[in-house]
Amino acid sequence: MPFVQTKPGQYDRPLDDLEIFHRTIGATGTSFQKEHYFTISTLKLRNKPEIPDLKQAWKALRHLHPRLATVIDETGTLCRYTVPTPEDIDQWLEETFIVHPEGEYNITSAEKLALSLPPSPFFKLHWVPASRELIFRTPHWRTDGAGLMMLQDAFLKLLSSPAEEIIFDGSEILRLPPTMNELLCSGFKATEDTKKAFDAEWQAVFDPSLKPLSWVKHALPGTIPGSTVRLSHKFSKDETKQLITEIKKRGITVTNAMASAFMVAAANHATPADGRFILLNPFNVRRYLPAPWNGTAGAGATYHTGRLQSFNLEDGKDYESACRAVTEFYDRGIKDAFSFMPVS
Repeated sequence: MPFVQTKPGQYDRPLDDLEIFHRTIGATGTSFQKEHYFTISTLKLRNKPEIPDLKQAWKALRHLHPRLATVIDETGTLCRYTVPTPEDIDQWLEETFIVHPEGEYNITSAEKLALSLPPSPFFKLHWVPASRELIFRTPHWRTDGAGLMMLQDAFLKLLSSPAEEIIFDGSEILRLPPTMNELLCSGFKATEDTKKAFDAEWQAVFDPSLKPLSWVKHALPGTIPGSTVRLSHKFSKDETKQLITEIKKRGITVTNAMASAFMVAAANHATPADGRFILLNPFNVRRYLPAPWNGTAGAGATYHTGRLQSFNLEDGKDYESACRAVTEFYDRGIKDAFSFMPVS
């Protein structure tokens, strides 16, 4: 259902299934003042722009992609956009553009900052001048990884070529992207054949002959979840080149190679060792959408789905086996699992 005007300058629509899914999972940490499913990405700039220039580009990005400023209404059921006054824009900038001076916050990198940020319902841009890094951070219901990369690209273009004048007059609502339900599933009604197809997909994943695995350790009574922990490794240019060369020799993608490596690590550290590893693998569906939403116009939206994969850990002790399993899975795509969607 598209946005409709509910009062002068205010536009609402019901949340779609994917937004509800992300919000429901995200809210499971609320009682601990935490939130799951944040979408976060950083940019490291060569130069250090002036703060007014960063603010202007952030404001221009909101104008180009008004989805950035949508919120959930007080009932938790509606996605809302309000046409802002100049005073509203000033307040929005104050709330969503955050500068982290090194001396005041002892923050020296975006990675350290990402581990300490509290939950927020807004799409925020954090500037870490000490490392010349920008961190884009939003609850996942608002956009996804592919969309966030396009938003970052648009931001850099706006930063390098500033808009002379930005006027919020309500015409920006035409750039609010439709939901995936509206674009791909409009008028869909489940039939008996559809239900059987989903049941078959579900049963194929949850093979009763395989025991579920767990990495969960028993927590001490009274303990609560701690802060986010991120482990990372930065490959040099030479290492990256060597990796890509070896990956191409196998005829697989970089994504498949990384997923296979993760599976091997899981197979060698899971309990029980002969269990199964069930993944919800993401699929970007933007290429199936009608123009213009299949391109940058749809950057501020969640246009993806997932498909379950059951991986027998006994088959994943070596890298080659894991590569075959991952590649075969992604080669299947989503068409046979979501035959009611107009994908091709």
